[in-house]
Order: sequence, then structure tokens, then C-alpha cells
Amino acid sequence: AKHIGTFGEKLGCCERLSTLSLNFRSNSITGINLEAFGAGIGQCPALTSLTLVFAETETTGGSFGAMIKGIGQCAQLEYLDLNFSYNQIAEDSLEAFGEGIGSCRNLTSLMLKLQRNQITGKALARFGAGIGRCAKLESLHLDLSNNMIPGRYAKQFAEAIGVFDQLTKLALQLSGNSDLKDRGALSVARLLRRHRLRECTVELTGTGITARAAAAIRDANPAV
Repeated sequence: AKHIGTFGEKLGCCERLSTLSLNFRSNSITGINLEAFGAGIGQCPALTSLTLVFAETETTGGSFGAMIKGIGQCAQLEYLDLNFSYNQIAEDSLEAFGEGIGSCRNLTSLMLKLQRNQITGKALARFGAGIGRCAKLESLHLDLSNNMIPGRYAKQFAEAIGVFDQLTKLALQLSGNSDLKDRGALSVARLLRRHRLRECTVELTGTGITARAAAAIRDANPAV
């Protein structure tokens, strides 16, 4: 894994590379290598589809944030699937995540898996604002399950992410955030009401919501 930075630099020389899928699950990867790796990918001028799996690498969030900023240089990306589950990502990286992803203005599909990290939600508003800059999104899948997100920060995220005119498919996985409560669930309901969705999945198991909030989610959008 120590050579991942050099690998990224080599990828940046692939002028015709349009699709890239890599799985680094359960490796030991250092921050400086990740930053160089992301910068290399950011130099791929034809890349439109990117899938990266960095699950269970025990890497800190700041390292991932630096990598995402590099990937954000791929302004032509249309499909982005990032799996950072089971790591040590916390607030210091979420803003960088949002900034990098928000630079990919041509994204139509975004899948981001951040379950089982150390996210308390304090930077969710800035993270959501970054995603909100991807105005062409048609499909959005966010897995933030089994973190430590309370309702007040879920509310800020739902407000910051705004409205996507073309969004037709949405999946939000928030299960296991035990302090989300009704405040967070009702914020999700307001987010759903702002979109015309054909497919919608919301998972809120173990979040302490009441039957009233669960009903509000179901009633918010016919696609739920």
C-alpha cells in the first residue's frame, strides 16, 4: 500500500482512461500516499466513472479528505462510488469531502458509504453544501449508519444540501445513530418533500424515532 501514491501518479498519465474501479479493502494506507493517489486520479482527463473501496483500512479522515480534494479535479466525472466504511473518519474530513465532491459539477450519480466511522455531525452542513453543488445529480445514495449523528446536525445537513432539480433516486441510510430522534427524522421528511422521486429508501432503525416521525417519512414522498 505504500506505493499507492506512485500508482496514482501513473494513472494520471492515462489520457484515455474513462472507467476505473479499485478495491483496497483491509489494507494499511498512510495519509501522504492517499493525497498523492487522489492528485494522480485528478489528472485523468477522460475519466467519467470512478469506484473506490477503502473499507476497513483504519485510515484517518484527514487523509481521505486530502484524497477527495485531488479527485475533485476530475470535473468531467459523471459516476462516483466511494466506500469508506469501517474507518476512523471524523469531522475534520467531512468538509474536505464536500469540497472535493462539489467540484465534480457533472456528477449524475453519487454513492458514498461512510457507515461505522466516528462522525458526530458537526461538519454535516458544510458536507451537505458541497454535495448540493452537484446540480446535475439524478441518483444519490448516502450511508451514514452507525455513527454518532444527533438530530440537530441532521437538520443542518438536510437544509444545506438544498434541492436537486433532476434527482429521481434517493437512498439515505441513517440506522444506528441513536440520538437522531424525531428532530432528525422530520428534517429528512422535509428533504423528501422537496424532490420528485421515482425511487426512495430511508433506513432509520435504532434512531429513537416515534411512530409520528416514521409516519411523516412515509407520507413525505410517494416513492418512500
